[in-house]
Amino acid sequence: MLVVYKPGSGRKLQRHVRWLRAQAEQRQITLSWYETTGFYGRDYDAIRLLLQVESAVVVVGGDGTINLVVNAMCGSSAQLACLPAGTGNDFCRQFGYTEKQWRATVFSSHCIALDLGAIGERCFVNIAGVGFNADVVQSLRGQKHGGALSYVWGGLKQLFCAPTIELKTAQGRGLTRAKT
Repeated sequence: MLVVYKPGSGRKLQRHVRWLRAQAEQRQITLSWYETTGFYGRDYDAIRLLLQVESAVVVVGGDGTINLVVNAMCGSSAQLACLPAGTGNDFCRQFGYTEKQWRATVFSSHCIALDLGAIGERCFVNIAGVGFNADVVQSLRGQKHGGALSYVWGGLKQLFCAPTIELKTAQGRGLTRAKT
């Protein structure tokens, strides 16, 4: 089983890592650990390589780590389990599971199919953001100390400094950014 996580000292992350290590020892399972580097291409390639020998992946993290792993899993028969440990955890929150229920999914044989969207070569399972949404997320990189409220604060700040964007439909071509 492959465990992919974004390094950090968050309480949720550390709690899930301790639990996974204890479970692996108790169940006599070998875990392969992959700590993301923050470089999408490097992480994508490494995870794809690891998936050649692993049949299950556990993501301990948030939406960004899940997105990375889902893209690396495309075309693989590996199964995905998540232990939410991100800032917003939008993808995981939609299921309404408790921490106990999320942990139960890690060793469950029950699977559900998820819809997969794609824009160009990139896939997504939750949402894809452009324009204002993307500017808010970009402005927060590495500065999410306020938990989910970080997004609210980031959104308020971007209201005053985000550029306007003109997005054309499939009939027109291109994406134009203009300063306000």
